[in-house]
Amino acid sequence: MPCHWQLLRKADRNQALHRGPARRQTQLHLEHRGAKSGGDPTQMPTGAMCAYTPRKGELYVGVRGSLHRYKNGVWKKIPVEVGNINHAVWRVASNEQGIYAIVLSGDPVIEKRIYRLVGDTFEKLDTTPQSYGAYEKFGTSDIFLVKDRMITAGYGIMEAQFLSEGGIDTANWKTLFKTSGKAFWRGFMHNQKHIFSVGSGTLIYHFNGTDWAQLTNDKQPNPTTYSAVWADSGVVVICDYDYGKIYRGK
Repeated sequence: MPCHWQLLRKADRNQALHRGPARRQTQLHLEHRGAKSGGDPTQMPTGAMCAYTPRKGELYVGVRGSLHRYKNGVWKKIPVEVGNINHAVWRVASNEQGIYAIVLSGDPVIEKRIYRLVGDTFEKLDTTPQSYGAYEKFGTSDIFLVKDRMITAGYGIMEAQFLSEGGIDTANWKTLFKTSGKAFWRGFMHNQKHIFSVGSGTLIYHFNGTDWAQLTNDKQPNPTTYSAVWADSGVVVICDYDYGKIYRGK
């Protein structure tokens, strides 16, 4: 998929060079309006590490210690593990077999996990140590559910087959490619044949339903980190973390 890039916006230098963990988290503001938004404010999230909408009228928000579901006008707090607030729900995705989440466990992070939400209970499927790529079993920057397999992005792209009961074949993770110490940050799945993942070291990759292909941005000659991506059927938009730029490709 060749891309022709256009610079849409450039932030001022002070904004572009700002650093801090808050830049990597989704900032979400939710206004409580009594019964109209679900009644009990203790069930609502107070911030967000990720937000995911599987269908109209349903929203999942991941925070430290729990996943919050908004459905039929009501919020529901679902703890990852009862009594443990150190499990941060980092990414969420879904298919016909259920809701799946990447969870960062420990403070500081000591391992990364994949859970499946069964009803209102999390079922742990697999773990990998905090390793920065060298011994990464599966990626934890993002998760995509495609046909009969789960695809994860981290220091490369890794996938595992789904089992009939909704689990994954944890003994047979397959590494499709590594990114030589560069990490993916975020991805966007428009549909099962149109997925983008971007990250550090000027990483831009596209999945067409069969293969992954690396793209280049001829408008950004210097190494940088792309921190966010969005796409539809004809356009992709990426955010340049280091230089405060937004690009559109088509």
